[in-house]
Amino acid sequence: MMYSKHAEECSRIFEKLNLEPKAYILATVHRAENSDNINRLKNIISGFANANKTVIWPIHPRTKKQLNIYGLELPPSIKIIEPVGYLDMIMLEKHASIIATDSGGVQKEAFFNQVHCIILREETEWIELVEAGVNTLVGTEPIKITNQLNSIRNIWECEEKFYGEGRAGDLIVKTLSQM
Repeated sequence: MMYSKHAEECSRIFEKLNLEPKAYILATVHRAENSDNINRLKNIISGFANANKTVIWPIHPRTKKQLNIYGLELPPSIKIIEPVGYLDMIMLEKHASIIATDSGGVQKEAFFNQVHCIILREETEWIELVEAGVNTLVGTEPIKITNQLNSIRNIWECEEKFYGEGRAGDLIVKTLSQM
């Protein structure tokens, strides 16, 4: 939240990748349970391949290595890019039409950016986001991945402030100064 405005001012990722906001799906896959298992990785790729938008995938080094070891080829609709810096990642998250990830941190960042997230795992640390309907557990079944990626979610319907409003430091200082 703190760096979002700075990212908007400084990042040139859209020009670099020739992207339009909301015209792509952002994907991250890095957990060993997915990247080190050829069947799970094939399933994820198959799910991405049938998405109705281009998938932008900043590739984790381990996942890149495994793609090469397994000899997996990607369809043109999946655009692999090198890992990006923090401000570029904020921009990619903030302006994605949907996010597909196995990352715990990206799940939460999707919430802060008000972008629906599908989780490429069987469980999550952030169950409150699944219960609120802003994140969806899909695992690695291709049809579930594709169906969720192709679902339209243009309206953010979550009013919950699960993690506060970004003012915890101010409130702590205020409380301590009143002691």
